[in-house]
Amino acid sequence: MDNTKGFTLIELIIYIAIVSAVLVLITDFTWNVIYGNVKSQSVREAQQNARFAMLKITRAIRVSQNPTTVFTLNDGILYENGTVLTTDRVRVTNLNFTSVTNGYKINIRVEYYNPANRNEYSALVDMESTTLLRP
Repeated sequence: MDNTKGFTLIELIIYIAIVSAVLVLITDFTWNVIYGNVKSQSVREAQQNARFAMLKITRAIRVSQNPTTVFTLNDGILYENGTVLTTDRVRVTNLNFTSVTNGYKINIRVEYYNPANRNEYSALVDMESTTLLRP
């Protein structure tokens, strides 16, 4: 009768393989959660800045201000009469005003500032609106 207790070499190898596979899956899941959170924060920051800029621009147009003289871009930062409208975490890469009958068509593109060009920090928001002057 064999009363030896313990693991055989085969059982130990199988146990190590199972534990290693579980640890790899848990680590991969954790990194995906972390990167997903970073990505959603980047997208949210770009969206909030684009919405705020569009709101300020449409309000200025409605009170009969000329947007081409009121709003300026400098190094991707949007200014309204010298006051900063966008954060340093985003860059406005496109801002166009097209004159239409009794108003303006506005195109704005806001990108999350990503100098390292990492995928989880890439976020881009394009917005378009048409605003009429108040009579």
